[in-house]
Amino acid sequence: ATAKEYFLITGWTDEAGVEEIRRRTAKFDDVVITTQSEEEAARGITPPTKLKNPKFFKPFELLVRMYGIPHYNDIDPTIFVGITYMLLFGAMFGDVGQGAIFMLIGWLVSKKKQKDMGGLLMRMGASSVVFGFLYGSVFGNEEIIDALWLRPFQNIDQVLMAAIGFGIVLLVLAYGMNFANAIKNKDLARGLFGEHGLFGFLVFAMLLAMILDVAGVLSFIPMPVALGILIVSIVLMIFKKPLMAKISKTDVDYGGNKSGYFIESSFSMIELLISTLSGIVSFIRVGAFAINHVGLFMAFHVMSEMAPHNVGGYVILVLGNILIIGLEGLIVFIQGLRLEYYELFSRYYDGSGREFRSDSLKLTQNKH
Repeated sequence: ATAKEYFLITGWTDEAGVEEIRRRTAKFDDVVITTQSEEEAARGITPPTKLKNPKFFKPFELLVRMYGIPHYNDIDPTIFVGITYMLLFGAMFGDVGQGAIFMLIGWLVSKKKQKDMGGLLMRMGASSVVFGFLYGSVFGNEEIIDALWLRPFQNIDQVLMAAIGFGIVLLVLAYGMNFANAIKNKDLARGLFGEHGLFGFLVFAMLLAMILDVAGVLSFIPMPVALGILIVSIVLMIFKKPLMAKISKTDVDYGGNKSGYFIESSFSMIELLISTLSGIVSFIRVGAFAINHVGLFMAFHVMSEMAPHNVGGYVILVLGNILIIGLEGLIVFIQGLRLEYYELFSRYYDGSGREFRSDSLKLTQNKH
């Protein structure tokens, strides 16, 4: 806002920016600066979010931004996404040679002023190289180097079980992130009665315990106890609103339709059970793609042996690797995003924030 002799400017800055503004305006007379912390700001005004991550994880902000900016009071998931996405991509696309090609492509892209995308491809390629050594795979060939861990195509059951186990660990961490966000925001309803709060986690844990018991893998909770905890947790989530009203000592707001609320809550619990079961099984695709990666190369290898000339065989192998890097690399990239967005983000992250974007301010003094 401006007048004949005065002007008013307002905006957001971080704490370091306050001192910077004071320093830059010190040479001007009659400049008054007032500040408010986020706690003092008017109710309903949420500060923007300034993403600040270590240099290594900066490229993964690209994946986070595609989904949404973290809310000001929520945990920035960039580091968590960076670690988990590299593990997911590398496990599904483990190959020393093809991973090195990804790193080279990423380096070239970063030189074309696409640093985030280039850095992302380089890190994906590096993870692929690491898992390539674990699988003993170089451009799909498993006869060049020994596997430091196992060969997926020769240990299918072990790979699929490891993928599900890895997925369960990631899901537990996602529930933990949701708890942390609920505590940070002092959101008791989300932390206790939300679909991914405490009782939602108990539903997940008891379903897992029952599956392991039925499969004969592990029995650490008696089946009747697990079933009882599961039913109690579901009932408590259905009665979320009256219970929260009792805790906060306020009137219950059913949105104008009490019976409609309980019907909707009951059906949402059915959806929760289905999504929890599918979430546990969904990570089997990590092992499936690790196996598929080897199987696809084997198909091209057989075709190359059927070629009438050695040159034709080499051409088939080269074209096969190009197809695998381009097509399967894209599919694995998308599947990794699906697991991050649908299975993990849905449990702890909504991306409802707005990003802090700074403006430059050039101050001049009009002596007239």
